[in-house]
Amino acid sequence: MYHEAELLKETDNLFNHEYEQELATWARRRFRNFCIVMLAFLGLGLFFMVIGIFSSGFLQEQTAGPGAEGDSVQFLPRSVMIGSTITMAIELFILITFFIRNRRTVDSSQKLISSATRMVMILSVLDVLMMGVVPIIFGEQGIPARQVSLTAGELFFWHLIPCLFLPWKPMQSLKAMLPAYSCFVLINALTVLLARPFTETDLSTIITGQTYALIMDAFSLLFFVPGVVICWTRLRRHGRTFRNRMLGAHFLATRRDMAQARTVHDALFPREVDDEHIEFTFEYHPYQEIGGDYVWFKRQGDRVRMVLLDVTGHGLPAAMTVNRISGELERICGEFPEADSLRLTELLARYFHLTMAPHRIFATGFLADLDLRTGTLQWVNAGHPTCYIVGDSEREMLPLASNTMMLGAVGPEEFEGELGTLEMQPGDSLICYTDGVSEARAPKGGLLGTRAVEQCLRGDRASEPWTSRLAGMARSHAQELLDDDILVTNLTLKNLLSGREREPNPELATDRSAESIS
Repeated sequence: MYHEAELLKETDNLFNHEYEQELATWARRRFRNFCIVMLAFLGLGLFFMVIGIFSSGFLQEQTAGPGAEGDSVQFLPRSVMIGSTITMAIELFILITFFIRNRRTVDSSQKLISSATRMVMILSVLDVLMMGVVPIIFGEQGIPARQVSLTAGELFFWHLIPCLFLPWKPMQSLKAMLPAYSCFVLINALTVLLARPFTETDLSTIITGQTYALIMDAFSLLFFVPGVVICWTRLRRHGRTFRNRMLGAHFLATRRDMAQARTVHDALFPREVDDEHIEFTFEYHPYQEIGGDYVWFKRQGDRVRMVLLDVTGHGLPAAMTVNRISGELERICGEFPEADSLRLTELLARYFHLTMAPHRIFATGFLADLDLRTGTLQWVNAGHPTCYIVGDSEREMLPLASNTMMLGAVGPEEFEGELGTLEMQPGDSLICYTDGVSEARAPKGGLLGTRAVEQCLRGDRASEPWTSRLAGMARSHAQELLDDDILVTNLTLKNLLSGREREPNPELATDRSAESIS
């Protein structure tokens, strides 16, 4: 039987495995959308940059003249426009390469995100270098503040747009921009330093400029805040939505499986019997859909045999144990049809000790054989709650308390059992129940107790069957908030077999009046 910590760990592993599959599908879909949008954006940008280059050349020729500066109508220097065109062409090639390779080879979300991160690193560094270094190389850096703002804009763009599509974690999004931001810091310092010739700049001006550059570096970190917030919010919402959806789907599947399991579980229980000789009825209310309480009943010739078991635990694990025990009972009774209740108890105890005890699964049980010719009842109570023989006329009540240890507690060599014997009279009933009845707990914490059970058994028998009365009393006491399985059985001897003289055995007779509970 699993510990709760092991069950929680197994549940988390199941969720993580399924979430990884969901995340891989989600990441591929978002990466595809990101590549399509960037291909369209870079394609349009490349088209307009080419037009801008030719237009700027034409405008320079038209506006060139005495006292006129050809670049005065341009927002970007001509070198930057040419560099942007070349850079965009390279970026298109890189984007298409990553897109094709990832769609064919990447099969997990982590690999896909790592590949997408590398791609964004390369593209963002190319843009930052183009926007910051090209003007310096061609001597067209212009106003430092404008160059810094343009370069910082590239950082903002290459962080925000991927964050809108890629399923990054916040730290992954920042990791993707680390190389580009490092380039930005260096270019920012270099741009401020080269804004004026060294020979015309004193030390205080250089220090002031670099201080300004550091302030701009720190201020540019704010450009990453929107993307980080988007990544954190989207990933958190996606994980919560997936968990709720998975739990809902698993809950419905579990309910459907448990309903089918209840059908199989109920098929293990015997049919009720009501003929001229005996009446056998039971009422079962599991704590969950299925449980660990079980009754086995069979008539073999002139004898009827009943086995009532209460397996440790609840729900599916206990029901699986019941399924195994049901098959073992059929095997034992088939191989040893003449075995008495004590021998059957020993064989069951051995089976529990060998197969169930290593998993800390045990059971209490009440086993009984009733001879329909003589009314002789042989019984064994293996650590089970006290069962009762209730008379029909005198309202006397004979307790059948535990006389043997519970099943599986010790090995076959240490097991010691005792066989109880008495004679039932026509009209007597054998009432058995599991501890879910006597230990039914009220909402305020009080247990029903065995005294209430005994008082109920002294009541008017004609008002309601014993099984319904005891089960209903326990459920009413707990206000339907059960914390254990409830099973009540009733075996009534109505008449001995006809055509045979009943000969009481004085050695088996019991002084019922001496042992009865008034």
